[in-house]
Amino acid sequence: MLTTRAVQYSRAGVRRPVHAGHVFNGSPNPAARDASFGNARKLRDTNPARTDTISRMAYDPDNIFAKILRGEANAHVVLDEEHCFAFMDLMPQSPGHTLVIPREPAEDIFDLSAEGLAHLTATTQRVARAVKTAFNPAGLMIAQLNGADAGQTVFHIHFHVIPRYAGEGLTLHARSMADAGELAANAARIRAALQT
Repeated sequence: MLTTRAVQYSRAGVRRPVHAGHVFNGSPNPAARDASFGNARKLRDTNPARTDTISRMAYDPDNIFAKILRGEANAHVVLDEEHCFAFMDLMPQSPGHTLVIPREPAEDIFDLSAEGLAHLTATTQRVARAVKTAFNPAGLMIAQLNGADAGQTVFHIHFHVIPRYAGEGLTLHARSMADAGELAANAARIRAALQT
């Protein structure tokens, strides 16, 4: 069943509704998801490379991606693993636009542990290969934004995997929501490609 319970944070940190239509596949169960999320938080809190010399916002555990990880918000799921999670962007720049996030709670690349970044990078590469197989685009863009001034709108680190097609204009963020049926079909194509 599709829902419209999602929110996103603007550059000023104001909550606003977005991404209506996430569909969550229910795997693994929410209790396992919460346990994994808590373990990642412990890893982050013990990261010796993390510095507090830069003035930063505290990680918001109520951001939409954290809610998706806990099963409190829905998503068209592509991949659900121990360290990472991937799902369709509801406002895609092109068909197949996928988001890859770590389970570790981190606002941006500067807040993510080295181990978390290694898992996230390897998973992003696997998802990108699957997107390339599933959609056969002319090119593939991988984007990762850090901070509001760089264009980050959800403050949980994530990679965008964006297929690029000939003659398609390049925009930083799309302005319209995709059809839920199309997103579900695209997610199924990518999941199938991950199995090969």
